[in-house]
Order: sequence, then structure tokens, then C-alpha cells
Amino acid sequence: MDMPYADFAYYTGTYYGTSIPEEKFPYYARQASMQINALTFGRTAAVAASLLPDAVKDATCRAAELYAEYEARKSNAAAYTRNGLVKSENNDGFSVSYADYDASADKASTEETIEGELAVYLAHTGLMYRGFSAYWDKEARS
Repeated sequence: MDMPYADFAYYTGTYYGTSIPEEKFPYYARQASMQINALTFGRTAAVAASLLPDAVKDATCRAAELYAEYEARKSNAAAYTRNGLVKSENNDGFSVSYADYDASADKASTEETIEGELAVYLAHTGLMYRGFSAYWDKEARS
């Protein structure tokens, strides 16, 4: 895979994304593209970009947004702990305890969410088929 499956122009112009700034988009799009390549058993990397359906670009944009949201949560972990979910509260002495940010649970949850979202975009492309795909695997060999 030489480049992400979607660029910033596609993200803003066709996908109508607004949450990722231009300078950070290539990083998140690359992460998303690597995940898509894994879910498609290397087919998306083996096929020419011009042959890939727009669903792959849309999936890249959505996964990039989810990666960006995860990174934002991770970088704001201290604020999350101070201002996050209330774990316990006591009215008599006015004591409030906040839940700690659970990085590993958040990462696992994010990965699960991304995989589910990608499946929605890629389900009808045939790229996620576990067996031999006469169309995609033939194209990959060409």
C-alpha cells in the first residue's frame, strides 16, 4: 500500500467530513487504510486504486474519523479523569469520585467500533470474502 485510499479533497468534497484538519488527515487515513487492507485480506493493496469502489474511500474516511476521536480521548485522559464519569458521590461531605480513563478498554472498544463500521461500508463489495474471489483475486494477480 503506497498511500491512503482517500485524500483530504475526497474527505471534504465527497464524504463531507469536517472533524479532521488537513494536516492530520494523512496520518489517520493511513491508519484506516492499513485496517481496511487487513480486513480485505490484502486485496485493497493489491488492486489498482482506480479499480477500488468508492465504498473503500468512504470507509477510509469514517475509520480515520474514529481514529482521530480515539486519539483526542487519549490525549485528554487527564481532563476525562477530572471531569469524566462520576464513579461515586457523597452528599453529606460533598465528595465526588470520577472514573479513571481506561486506555486499554477504550482502545479495544475503538477497534471493535472501527471494524464494525468498516464492515458496513465494505459488506457489499466482495472485498471481505474469506475465500477466493474470482473478481478481486483475479484483478490482484493482473
